[in-house]
This record gives sequence, structure tokens and C-alpha cells, in this order.
Amino acid sequence: MNEILFVVEEAEDWSFRANAVGSSIHTEAEDLEQLHQEIRDAVHCHF
Repeated sequence: MNEILFVVEEAEDWSFRANAVGSSIHTEAEDLEQLHQEIRDAVHCHF
């Protein structure tokens, strides 16, 4: 099983951003629960 690590940062507008380490996968959301789903969708779309 392959792993993808994400760096999650809180933006100045209180939203959250996630960037994959070593891959061009990026996404953002209003809260962490939504961000988790957005990450799953972004990974699915990327591959």
C-alpha cells in the first residue's frame, strides 16, 4: 500500500489547506472534517 503525506495548514481566513508532500495534490476546505473528504476526493481524481 502506498502512502501520501499531507501538510495541513490553517489559513488567515480560518479555512484549512492541504498539500501533498512530493506530489501535486492540493485542496482546501472550511473545516477539518470537510478537508478530510476533500483530500480523499483529490487523491481519487489524481490517480
